[in-house]
Amino acid sequence: MEDDKEFFNCGDKVVVNKLPGAPTMYVIRKEMSQSVKPQIFLGIRCGWFDKVNNFQEAVFNTKDLTKL
Repeated sequence: MEDDKEFFNCGDKVVVNKLPGAPTMYVIRKEMSQSVKPQIFLGIRCGWFDKVNNFQEAVFNTKDLTKL
């Protein structure tokens, strides 16, 4: 069986694959739930600079990201 999962590390350059013209983002960290034991994986927190150079952050599903 072939493993086609993509793993992300801090500092990786990524882009949202379903959004044409999406900015290049950097992986900041893996987001985990804080209130549930055992912890649940929520997604990948990414950061980027918008058109007016404001830093933005958001959490994305790993299926929506492509590593550059």
